[in-house]
Amino acid sequence: LIPLRILLLDGTAPVFDLPAKSTGRAILETVFDHLDLVEADYFGLQYAADYSGSIYWLDPDKIISKQVKNPSSILFRFAVKFYIPDPGQLHDDFTKYIFALQIKRDLSVGLLPCGESTAALMASFIVQAAIGDYNDNLHSYIYLAHFKFIPEQTEEFLKRVVEYHKEHVGQSSEDADYNLLDIARRLEMYGLRLHPVQDYDGVLLHVAINHSGIIVFQLHQRINHFNWAKIRKLTFKKRYFVVKLHAETSGYYKNRVLFLMSSRNACKQFWKDCVEHHAFFRLTRSLPQRKRNVFAKGSSFRYSGRTQKEVVELVREMDLHQSNQTAPVESRSLPRQEGREFLEGGSLYRGGEEERFNGVGSTGSYQSHPV
Repeated sequence: LIPLRILLLDGTAPVFDLPAKSTGRAILETVFDHLDLVEADYFGLQYAADYSGSIYWLDPDKIISKQVKNPSSILFRFAVKFYIPDPGQLHDDFTKYIFALQIKRDLSVGLLPCGESTAALMASFIVQAAIGDYNDNLHSYIYLAHFKFIPEQTEEFLKRVVEYHKEHVGQSSEDADYNLLDIARRLEMYGLRLHPVQDYDGVLLHVAINHSGIIVFQLHQRINHFNWAKIRKLTFKKRYFVVKLHAETSGYYKNRVLFLMSSRNACKQFWKDCVEHHAFFRLTRSLPQRKRNVFAKGSSFRYSGRTQKEVVELVREMDLHQSNQTAPVESRSLPRQEGREFLEGGSLYRGGEEERFNGVGSTGSYQSHPV
């Protein structure tokens, strides 16, 4: 057995012992069972496996020891992988709660930049969910001293949080979580992780992925958005990441956009993230894994989990099954006290188009072919 340490969103890091040849899916399912997650497909495990500090997602279909050298020495981080555009679509309150913990972390480490007033409002919902209503006899801004809301929080900021907190009297923890998520989803950087690149002319840019496509930033300003419907094919070769656009939507870019990334590994990881995001949010059904052809060149990677639509259908079927039980079924309640203490301490295609992968040499591609 190998001990694997998983950093949860509360900062605790339980250890799980798994057989040496376990796949990524085995540890993922162990963590999901540990947390009793219903809508588990939105989450994944991250790790930093090289000197550059680059972050990778653990591949569910590969043996862990083939992805990470000496995995027992690595700290895996449990995190939201697919940021749903409207968290209100999440069915289970406990899933919303864990999403809220992710937003809390993103805000505290500077991954969700916003104005101070917006940050203070979000912080006030975090406080309401954690400790309940403001009480004049118990609270001054000092009661917030142990909270870390933003990277550099001042006394004035905390006082503003207190003023917002006073307005939330009577609001339940579930409602506070929802309000936090509702604000977060409207922010430009919600769910985005910036990757440094250079364009064809050597200009420094950043690219990021979300549910809608690939977004390009220059000096922290959004300058372009390639939504999935515009993209015909995604490829990478060595450090070059290429977006091929449908001719009728390419405009200025003339069907092809090229980005130079920091390394081949960074380029391949970004390509894989694109493949997974497109599949999760755009497809109605997940596709079965193809058997690896030992004579084939290029990457054979494809997303193997459920799509968002399949997750929604699965939860609906579970609810229907429970409602049809003849014997009373105990409802799954959100463990607000015990649970909070525990958790807080490539081819692109639409409709009838088929996904195919091909490549030459050290390349990967993701493209669409009508059927």
